[in-house]
Amino acid sequence: MTTNKSSNSNRNWLISLSILIILALAPFVAYIVRFWHHKILAVPENWGAFGDFFGGVFSVFSFLATVYIAYQVSNFDRKRSQEALRFEKTRFLNELREAEYRRINAELEKIYFLKKDKSICDHTNVFSNQVAIFINTNTHLFPFLNDKKSEGYKICEKLLNSFVDLNSAATWFYIDGRDRMDGEEEVKLKKAMDKALLEARFTINEFTGLIQRFIIGEMDQSI
Repeated sequence: MTTNKSSNSNRNWLISLSILIILALAPFVAYIVRFWHHKILAVPENWGAFGDFFGGVFSVFSFLATVYIAYQVSNFDRKRSQEALRFEKTRFLNELREAEYRRINAELEKIYFLKKDKSICDHTNVFSNQVAIFINTNTHLFPFLNDKKSEGYKICEKLLNSFVDLNSAATWFYIDGRDRMDGEEEVKLKKAMDKALLEARFTINEFTGLIQRFIIGEMDQSI
């Protein structure tokens, strides 16, 4: 992107320089074509008129060139200021995105160290709340959260649902249904809970990959 902008700028300057050269030579060409056969330079008294002609032409040309150069310099400074402002805005946004990613990722990584006891119910409830907060408060950092049909939103929603399912399975296994299930049912419920835990971990990997790709993509666009 920067290379294209630089190429366009150089091309514009070459076009402008060509126009200025043509304007500078035009009076010479017109004068020579008009008075070539008059041999005016052979008469010293005509040199003053010759000088007055070109002096008048070049005074106007010099004024126009000065105005044009001033305009180009002003336009260049304005564009450079806009580019600097856009770069700072993009950098600040990426810093906020990275900070939010580190925060939510630090929370989600705790799932790999959970003890398989009733404390998993409280942890999964916290995870669900953290993901819900991420979805609802970061639409300005991650625009895909505004589009419920986007892949990014669907992955976030899938992550939230995986924690809800894991919490339900763990709550029934460790608390609500603990005294009401026999050995066979306990084995089935434990397998279901383990499956829900594995699904949650897999979805966390999808989520972190999504956020990383988005941040890197935004960085690439700002170059």
